[in-house]
Amino acid sequence: MIFARLRRRGGPGNPDPLAFFKRLREVQFGARYSDADRYRDFRRVFLATPEGRRCLYQIFEWAHLFHSCVVPGDPYMSHFQDGERAIGLNILAVLNAEPDAESELRAEPEDAP
Repeated sequence: MIFARLRRRGGPGNPDPLAFFKRLREVQFGARYSDADRYRDFRRVFLATPEGRRCLYQIFEWAHLFHSCVVPGDPYMSHFQDGERAIGLNILAVLNAEPDAESELRAEPEDAP
């Protein structure tokens, strides 16, 4: 099973979810999915239509980007909400960090003869 091969190197029996999703993405889209591809995909999904922008703003609200994620007296909930905030910040970073021209050239598929 695929989970058996995705163990963390540091400890026995601890699955590595990041490795699992990286492998899943490679199987689904190929190893050539670049930062430029991700940038174009995210902008197409979230910024190309009014519906996409509404969804993006809702995600940012859920991710506590417009207000503090600290819950006074509850460090566990604060950390939980900080994790939600990290997802929103990752989405925002992808949308705002336009890849350089060199990485876009590498992302272009080569023409077949």
